[in-house]
Amino acid sequence: MTSSGLVGRLALVTVLVALTGGCSSSSPKAAPTTSSAACPTSVDASQLVDTSELRADNAFLADLGVRPTGSAAQQRYVKWIEKQLGTIDGVSITHHDFAIERTVAESATLDVRTVDGWQSVPVAAGISQAQGTPADGTTAPLVNIPEDQPITAELAQGRIVVRPAPPGEVPQSVFTLPLVTWSTFDPNHTIDPEEPFLGDFLNYNARVEDLTAAHDAGAAGILFVKDLDDHQLADHLEPYEGVPSPTPGVWLGADAQQLLDDAFAADPQPQARLVLETTTQAVTTRSVFATIPGASPARIVIDSHTDGTNVVEDNGPIAMVAMARYFAALPTRCRPRTIEFAF
Repeated sequence: MTSSGLVGRLALVTVLVALTGGCSSSSPKAAPTTSSAACPTSVDASQLVDTSELRADNAFLADLGVRPTGSAAQQRYVKWIEKQLGTIDGVSITHHDFAIERTVAESATLDVRTVDGWQSVPVAAGISQAQGTPADGTTAPLVNIPEDQPITAELAQGRIVVRPAPPGEVPQSVFTLPLVTWSTFDPNHTIDPEEPFLGDFLNYNARVEDLTAAHDAGAAGILFVKDLDDHQLADHLEPYEGVPSPTPGVWLGADAQQLLDDAFAADPQPQARLVLETTTQAVTTRSVFATIPGASPARIVIDSHTDGTNVVEDNGPIAMVAMARYFAALPTRCRPRTIEFAF
């Protein structure tokens, strides 16, 4: 199974177990479909979406790439979700549309002045929702501020901040039994519970705080640097909460870091010119709600977001569609509460 299929499967099974209050039987029985049959007290694994279908769904999602809020990729995903839900009997579908403004980085360049003149530095991506620069760019001295040092006006005012942006990390054991998973598919034993799990989302708040601090300090711009190749950072979406950043900024990879290190070695305050061209678009983003009536109006709500950075971290709706199929196949009396899926 692919890693994305594993994540979706784990999310699916974990929530199903929580909703039914039990574990999957070693000898699963078909879900009851008649009013006289007893209601299941545990998840019937034979009635779940199989691995091949989950893999196909995740492949579709992976092909969409990054899905900023209101983007064409996110809208395609929402339409796919609505289409899938429309094939499930007994599901009532409603939606709400929200008009938002979305700032998109159209192009970005960075040049640093060295003893040999101006040198181009490769830019991986513009920072999501960052304000653009004037057409001829912003020219200012660079200042390198380590991650463990606050961005202050004394250091950053009128300068372009170079800021390391390492991922956060937690032990792999956090994701294994019995904390958040009911079952793990790892036939080749590739998951070492003692090894760290790295994720940008684990250090997400630090980037938001850096952007706020850079603006408050009067910085002319900010350059987030990651120890990754540029192709791994292409279209990097972070932050992704949709809040505009008034400070121009871009994402840089390991090659750019070496060029910046060389520039600082030659001059403690090298000059840099940042050009970030952006456009602001009026777009619509849709929230979809799928309701399966139960024996009472009391309601269980399961939610996930349809925008996202990639398929591995953000494929919750695929599991939710699968859960909707499972629960909609049960008799109403076997659903003590109404179930609502909020996408």
